Amino acid sequence: MSTAISRAGMVDSLRALVTVACLGVLLLVAGCARIVPYRTQATSVSPIDCTPQVVDESSDELGAVDSRCDRLIVEHAAGRNDVGLGPYDLNFVEFDDQGLPFPAIPQFGDASRQIDLSLDSLRRSPVEQSTSVVVFVHGWKHTAQSSDANVRWFRMVLGQLSAMEAQSACKMKVVGAYVGWRGAGTRFESTNFIGDGIESATTFWSRKNAADRVAKGSVRELFGRLRSFQDARNVAWNQEVEKSIDDPDYISGIGEDQCTKKVRLTIVGHSFGGLIVYSALSPSLVRDMTDLKENIRRRKDQGLQHDPPFSREGDVVIAINPAVEAAVFAPLHRVAFDEKGGSERIGSYHSPVFVSITSVNDQATGAAFPFARIFSTLFYRYPQGARMERVAAKQTIGHDTYYIDYDLTYDHRKPTASSYLTLPPTESGDWKTRNMVKEEDGGKGLDWTELDEFARKVREAAGDANEAGVYPRVMSAWEAEDSGNEYRNALILTPRNEALNVNVPVWNVSTGKPIVNSHSDLRNPLLMRFLRQLYGEGLRPDLARKKITP
Repeated sequence: MSTAISRAGMVDSLRALVTVACLGVLLLVAGCARIVPYRTQATSVSPIDCTPQVVDESSDELGAVDSRCDRLIVEHAAGRNDVGLGPYDLNFVEFDDQGLPFPAIPQFGDASRQIDLSLDSLRRSPVEQSTSVVVFVHGWKHTAQSSDANVRWFRMVLGQLSAMEAQSACKMKVVGAYVGWRGAGTRFESTNFIGDGIESATTFWSRKNAADRVAKGSVRELFGRLRSFQDARNVAWNQEVEKSIDDPDYISGIGEDQCTKKVRLTIVGHSFGGLIVYSALSPSLVRDMTDLKENIRRRKDQGLQHDPPFSREGDVVIAINPAVEAAVFAPLHRVAFDEKGGSERIGSYHSPVFVSITSVNDQATGAAFPFARIFSTLFYRYPQGARMERVAAKQTIGHDTYYIDYDLTYDHRKPTASSYLTLPPTESGDWKTRNMVKEEDGGKGLDWTELDEFARKVREAAGDANEAGVYPRVMSAWEAEDSGNEYRNALILTPRNEALNVNVPVWNVSTGKPIVNSHSDLRNPLLMRFLRQLYGEGLRPDLARKKITP
């Protein structure tokens, strides 16, 4: 009897040891990625063209470049007209797990100077040179490594944007800034469901905590210096903005007038990168919105009709499938939509300063994130009647219905105010979507027709988009020759609430297939069309009401 008990005890002990060993392995895997910069070389011995060499969209290596570019802090790409890629520069700025630049030690090369090198290259550009700066902050499981899927995707985006700018009146030079951090918790890339599950289980919290620290670190310096550079170069543009507000009949932003803006700044974050972008900029966003509301109150007291311009964090801040709690977003949403009984109502359309777009098909932020938050919020306490706070503490921005303002859908025909069609799920396959868009128009155009029509209607309504009746709004559409000039394909932006003030420059957008099919569907051409329309709005003083902070 005692022998049996002894054996049973040994078995239990072995099981416990195996369990502990397995947990130890998992923890080891979670922490085995080295904290080192990938970009350590300020210059190359001889000029290197870092234009993507792999341009086949069906290839897993899309966006790959010459291996000599792997360590460069600044990649210079000459472009390839044969595949629709224009020239661009791509700067890399990396932060460690504490959110700081890497130390100035020999083995890290020039990595400690990445912010300075990026800003110096911008300042060296002639004052008369129009420049479009696009910042991208990657998310979970990604880094600044040359072969990283996000790096390769961003190269293609910059090349396509440059090709689009080459066809515009301003011909802006395109400069990218890729913000890297240790989003990958392991040095191994999982290639199957089990491996991905282990990586997810062991790195989620460590990478979320790292993203929180990065958001509070020197990335704020980077954003602040970029904004300062933009404001210094855009003095004439801000004068155009003031004129467009004081004179309702003033029309600008079309043709050469838009070239008054010398620097455009677009900031994009994905997943935990969206967390970094939003958390780093949210204090400034709340301040800017508060200033706008207070200025509206003062202008109304003075009997002035039109809203004033307001300070912006660049032209637009975009978060794609952001892993951000709705509770963190609540202060900005509150100040944006609280009208104080009408005294602070935004009565003129302002192009969005912050846009969050989340797919209902995103399981990472829709299922995994709130599940993980159940455990981290176990000991949270809420006041009586704060049910919305309980939900907001667990759900992300794009999955808490209380904070969702718009739906972005795909339609085959011009919508009416009462109904619109979505593409059936059976037809929303990823590659079918890509091929369909490429067949229609190459998937790379900017729909000026819809933007001009939107601006015209808003102008006729004295700047009030609510009175203009422009929603549901056709964000982008293109016609087929055999369609009888009817919209076959369009992206439709529809307010969820008929009482929503669509003049407010804070958009929380919900979408799904075929526009964003999953958490990492950044290459989707329909998503890119939507983002290009947001980009286009920033070229018009009558829509992008931005001023320099006094």
